Amino acid sequence: MAPDWACEVLSPSTYRLDRLKKLGVYGREGVKHAWLLHPGERTLEGLRLESGRWAIVATHADDAIVRAEPFDAIAIDLLPLWGESRGPRASRRRAPPRAKARAGEAPGAARRRRR
Repeated sequence: MAPDWACEVLSPSTYRLDRLKKLGVYGREGVKHAWLLHPGERTLEGLRLESGRWAIVATHADDAIVRAEPFDAIAIDLLPLWGESRGPRASRRRAPPRAKARAGEAPGAARRRRR
């Protein structure tokens, strides 16, 4: 049984192995989502397995607060991944909440209701 998600922390010594070989193994085994975390470049690349091939669904960088598949229900602060933290005021910055539609509502109604 394959996990739904895998995360690889890339480094100069493992970059090719993680990006080329491991992603191939994950795809073959049915892992649906993968993150490639590159501390040197301060990037998080989100991938989704689609028809047996990896598709890049998002690339996040630096001090972003993100919602990344398959954990898009929660906001993830990238700064701690680079060994940094936010000041007391900046820590209140949040990713936008996800609006939930009510049964029978037209598309976009939840967004309008939230305003």
